[in-house]
Amino acid sequence: MMFPFAAIVGQDLMKKALILNVIDPGIGGVLIKGEKGTAKSTTIRSLEQVLPKKEDVKEYVRFQRQRGLKPT
Repeated sequence: MMFPFAAIVGQDLMKKALILNVIDPGIGGVLIKGEKGTAKSTTIRSLEQVLPKKEDVKEYVRFQRQRGLKPT
């Protein structure tokens, strides 16, 4: 069972940086470092649960382009 992204506490800046990077990949990534046991890996793995599947994103982009719209 994966730990829910929303349930991770005490890592607000890390979570915000990851979410912002998902919204705008032009940021160029997020470097995460810290002491052992600070939920670094757990946070990354749990973020995957709240992101859309790659196939869904591709379908959305294709649909938007067919309609003559720029994908957002």
